[in-house]
Amino acid sequence: MVKKLILSSLIAVSVIGIMPTAASAVWKQDKYKNYSWIENGVKSKGWKQINGEWYNFGKDGVMVTQWMMDNGNWYYFWTNGIMASNCWIKNNGFWYYFDGSGKMIDRKIDIGDKLYDFTAPAIIVSKDANGNEVVTNITTNGNVNNNTNITASTEIIAGK
Repeated sequence: MVKKLILSSLIAVSVIGIMPTAASAVWKQDKYKNYSWIENGVKSKGWKQINGEWYNFGKDGVMVTQWMMDNGNWYYFWTNGIMASNCWIKNNGFWYYFDGSGKMIDRKIDIGDKLYDFTAPAIIVSKDANGNEVVTNITTNGNVNNNTNITASTEIIAGK
């Protein structure tokens, strides 16, 4: 009798332990109109894939919507927070290409049947942690100007 009771208890605990529990995840907007991704009551931080798209929520859990450097690589996030990938972006008169992993290309590369050289100086307009605009020359790291004209394009700009 005691063995049956123990066995029944173990089976019940095992079944409860392997049953999936529902996870909750929602977008939250703060009073400054910044978005965060909340999973089970916890704000996501850093890189996160949501519905097949990549986002970054920084160290503070706020969705990135601009240029961002991570581990020596530049990335760009659209105003909806989705990481740019496999696309061209024109910023401050300079063209940039982002590969499938979202990294900005900074070397010579074949795209389609054309060779592009991204080793020339480029200017990136971004914001610091306080929301202040920062303009960086990625070759010399010098501040140069404050123009923030950013557009996206699939226009071909050079050939081989």
